[in-house]
Amino acid sequence: MFSNNVILFKPIPKFDILYVENGLFDDFTFDKYLGKYVVLFFYDIKNNPEVFPDEIITISKNRKIFEELNVVLLAVSNDNVFTLTSLILHNHLIHYEQNPVNLNVNIDFPLLADKNNEIALYFNVWNFKNPHLYQKKVIIINPQGIIKKNFDSSIKKNIDKVIKSIREFKFTDAEDLHRREITRRNRKFDKASIFMFKLALNNLLSFNTL
Repeated sequence: MFSNNVILFKPIPKFDILYVENGLFDDFTFDKYLGKYVVLFFYDIKNNPEVFPDEIITISKNRKIFEELNVVLLAVSNDNVFTLTSLILHNHLIHYEQNPVNLNVNIDFPLLADKNNEIALYFNVWNFKNPHLYQKKVIIINPQGIIKKNFDSSIKKNIDKVIKSIREFKFTDAEDLHRREITRRNRKFDKASIFMFKLALNNLLSFNTL
């Protein structure tokens, strides 16, 4: 099971893996996404090939919302980059053949190739009895790289809850930022007030000594 006490509210660690995006692959680092909310979700290609397209469709229907919320989607499987590249190409071909005008259903987000199960082990989603089978989980990571929330099922089942949670987090972030700004202004005002008081006091003392 996923342990909230171990994982939540801790910084995301560094993982030595590759990712695929738009048919190209590169070294992956979470630092690239600092400053944005990240939705990290796990899926399987090898054991459940029919499930992932449904998740893509679910995400695609909500892409505009995620874009408006400035959220990054990251999908994790224990496949290699070549399998993931083939999946992207296959997905392009399927949807182009079915609907050559509308290509809204697409894999246009990074696919992480967790072939050594580094991320899966960290989040405790790897099935030791069946190494190719992940538990379905969704992780929300805040702009500071801190793990905020997890859901113990697929992105498809939790899409509304994920969006709601991010909106709540962003609202809280905005309130915190507003409070910090007010505090900063008050401190600045207090410093200015103290300076003016000292200046007035010095002038008064100077006047009395004349």
